[in-house]
Amino acid sequence: MQLDTEIVSLAVLAAPLQNSGAGDMVLFLFNLLIAGIHIAGMWMVFGKFVIVVLTGVPVVITLIALWS
Repeated sequence: MQLDTEIVSLAVLAAPLQNSGAGDMVLFLFNLLIAGIHIAGMWMVFGKFVIVVLTGVPVVITLIALWS
């Protein structure tokens, strides 16, 4: 899939930055982008707010993990 290729490419680009923490931030922002696309798609298909909330839970968990 194209998306898998983009994820691998981003991981390769971010790898040299990981010691400084910048690579982690790049990957985190990319994950937020993917989550946003996923949430928008679920909203368009199902149109239910509950699905959007449940889909957003992994994003919240990621934020908590980063800041703890």
